[in-house]
Amino acid sequence: TADSVVPGALKGVRSIIERFGKDNVFIISNAQPKMEKRIRHWLKNVIKFYADTDFEEDNLYFSRSRTGEQGKSVIASQLKLTHFIDDSDDVLKTLWDDSKGNIKNGILKCQGQLLHFNTNGENRNSAIPYHWKEQNRPLSVVPVSNWKHVIEVINVSSATRRISDELVKADKRHSSDL
Repeated sequence: TADSVVPGALKGVRSIIERFGKDNVFIISNAQPKMEKRIRHWLKNVIKFYADTDFEEDNLYFSRSRTGEQGKSVIASQLKLTHFIDDSDDVLKTLWDDSKGNIKNGILKCQGQLLHFNTNGENRNSAIPYHWKEQNRPLSVVPVSNWKHVIEVINVSSATRRISDELVKADKRHSSDL
């Protein structure tokens, strides 16, 4: 299961879905097409991730690089995300200030967060900054040690919920017009 790979992951994802709503929760992973295919198969058929978490399969996206024009921040910007969890602080930095696409305004407007996850999820210590020094980070960057810690610190403001709901409604109206 996913919990055997990253302890608490299934419960953590379920909890985030409960807080934000399943239409508002996305995963952006970095993988090339061959690995993407394997990951999709593993999530669906091996660990039954979608069934166990109520995660929408269509909300899984893949970037071809962690940063830059094909990076996670470009996809996050297109999705208008206000919260993001990643174990790489260079990714979090691009989510904040990449000229190719970032989510800084959404984070500020909606009291969003960039959660810096400690790599394997079993740790009791929060993630350590490598590329984005702590003194240079905004308060929106929150180091977390594991999925239990994520659930304790993630905030869902009424502004976040309202804007997310409005985006979902607008997308549904747009797709029904096609």
